[in-house]
Amino acid sequence: MKKAAILFCLFLFSTCLLAQAPIVSYKVMSGKVGTTDVVITIHIANKKLSGYAWFINNPNPFQWNNGNSKITDSILILLSDTPVHILLKGVLSQNNFTGNAYFKKENSSEEKLPFRLELSASPGFTAFDYVFTKGKASVPFKMKDPPSATYSASAVWPKNMKDKALEKTVKEVINNQLGNKGAAKEPGKIILADKKMFFSEWKAEIADATAKDAKEKGGSFSREKSQDITVKYEDDRVLVLSSFVYEYTGGAHGNYGTDVISFDKRKSSVIKLADVFTDEGLEALPALLEESIRKQGDLDTSKTLEENGLFVNKIEPTENFYITSGGVGFIYPIYTIRAYVFGETDLFLPIAQLEKYLKAAFKK
Repeated sequence: MKKAAILFCLFLFSTCLLAQAPIVSYKVMSGKVGTTDVVITIHIANKKLSGYAWFINNPNPFQWNNGNSKITDSILILLSDTPVHILLKGVLSQNNFTGNAYFKKENSSEEKLPFRLELSASPGFTAFDYVFTKGKASVPFKMKDPPSATYSASAVWPKNMKDKALEKTVKEVINNQLGNKGAAKEPGKIILADKKMFFSEWKAEIADATAKDAKEKGGSFSREKSQDITVKYEDDRVLVLSSFVYEYTGGAHGNYGTDVISFDKRKSSVIKLADVFTDEGLEALPALLEESIRKQGDLDTSKTLEENGLFVNKIEPTENFYITSGGVGFIYPIYTIRAYVFGETDLFLPIAQLEKYLKAAFKK
């Protein structure tokens, strides 16, 4: 086992067959992949599966999704930078995910081990409903590859939480992420209204367009919007939601961003940086974040961040952070730290680096 201070990476690729799975649902499964304890959150919307996974001995959550395969569902979980691959092949049912795990390290032969994940009954995991909607419309012209508008949205929604104050806070945050600033509504109503507005606005935008216009402008006539609010991480102390939004409104590419919100389950509140870090810790974060991105990007240590191609020379901590029992992660939007091609910047600082800077409530 490598020391925590050493950055390591892991790819997990899994294929599974759905066996009588609900069309739309949220569940948490836990068990062992090989000899390692793992937790996976699974959001199911028709044939689309997505979620997060983390190892108990390295609780840094990593996103996965299966795409939209109609026959087999492929799950890709990116867990680090140096190639260790784990291929899971199995059957996902209502209550378990079982099969074989294939481990492959650089310069070594493949190893095959069984795995079994069970539906978790732990009271530490919050029960959520999960809602999903999608739609597509095309220009009213007969043409090859016509411009179109596509919409999809999904959101978790807490149900029957014992802590009603926490439930209220979580619902308010979900509503805020979906653009509803008034009294809390069920997310299904919000996303259906948003979908209706999205297509109405697009149809009005192309109302006077001709087939020639559509052919000449091509993809710039197309529009796309998607939003997903999912569970990124949870333990007995914290709950973390991820809110991802993608929009294409014409041009070379779309834009996207991820908000992460951490909830203190003991105080029924949203966690802020000042709740977690001492004043000394807040002052130390820029140096720790710089160290993290230098390792992540294998940057030239003799050059400044800007000389290495970044947009800034100092990385300030952001309130767009998530906390786990293994550390704290900071997510920066595209263009703020690096070029679009690098995507969002996610810098995870392990607990070993942060212990002396944490307030008592967040120390192990």
